[in-house]
Amino acid sequence: MIKGLILDMDGTLLDSHDFHLEAWKLLLKKYHIKKTDVEILSHFGKTTEDIAKSLFPAEHDPVKIGAEKDDFFLTLVSNICLFSGVSKLISHLKQQNYKICVASSNPFITVHTICSNCGLDIDACVGVDEIENGKPAPDMILAAASRLGLAPSECLVVGDSPYDIRAARAANCKVIAVLTGGHSLESLQKEEPDHIMQSITEIEDILEKFT
Repeated sequence: MIKGLILDMDGTLLDSHDFHLEAWKLLLKKYHIKKTDVEILSHFGKTTEDIAKSLFPAEHDPVKIGAEKDDFFLTLVSNICLFSGVSKLISHLKQQNYKICVASSNPFITVHTICSNCGLDIDACVGVDEIENGKPAPDMILAAASRLGLAPSECLVVGDSPYDIRAARAANCKVIAVLTGGHSLESLQKEEPDHIMQSITEIEDILEKFT
């Protein structure tokens, strides 16, 4: 029986896509590195440090680059908004006694700040700097389940990227993919999630299938 929901943040709960892209573009410009939007976007869903490794030459420290990117991003977060209906959905799910954790490839301070600013009624959040291995490894999902006091099998993961699906599978969780993050239907279908939705606001109708 599903008792908890582990929700990805970027592209699942809110439209941060353009803000992350802008932060990377500003940082690449600072170092005079030319990358197209398509090249940058192809790595979305990985941890910040892994994206840094992919976009920057080997002589650049990915930890330092990742920290700089997060600083750029934090200057932009005040303009981020939840997808329509998300706040009401989360409140309704809480009324149904579901435990909710937001698990994101952003650092904890970024996740906490955004969730707090958006007024999300959640039980916990997990940032990538709190675990050893980011998605698609299961560490983040396992940490989120632990933080909710639940077994992974009691949790349903919702995310927008192939990395979310792989992480959920590795953690032995059911998983739903959403199409609000920019990843194609075909790329998500290849990962064989348990269900694919247009947006997270459809989840209440789907949850009955997992009880």
